[in-house]
Amino acid sequence: MTPLDPEDFRKKLPGMNRIDAVLAIVEMARIGGAASPQDAVSHIATMIDRLDKASLSYEDDVRLLLGIGATIWALEHSCCASCGQTR
Repeated sequence: MTPLDPEDFRKKLPGMNRIDAVLAIVEMARIGGAASPQDAVSHIATMIDRLDKASLSYEDDVRLLLGIGATIWALEHSCCASCGQTR
C-alpha cells in the first residue's frame, strides 16, 4: 500500500466510500495517526453531541457510534488487563 498523502486524503473526504474509509483508517494507523483510546472515546462522544437529533437516522447513528466506543473501551481494557496494568 502506498503512503496516504494528506492532500489526497482531503480530496477523498467529500466522496469517501466504505473502501476508501477502511483504507484511510489502516493507513492512518500505520503511519502513527491513531488517537489514544481515551481520545478516541472522547471524539466519539463529541460526534454524538454534534449529530442532528431531528435526523431520521439519529438513533441508529448513536447506537453505531456507541458500539464503536464500547469496542475501543473493551480493547483498551482487555489489553491493560492482559498486561497487568490498571487505568
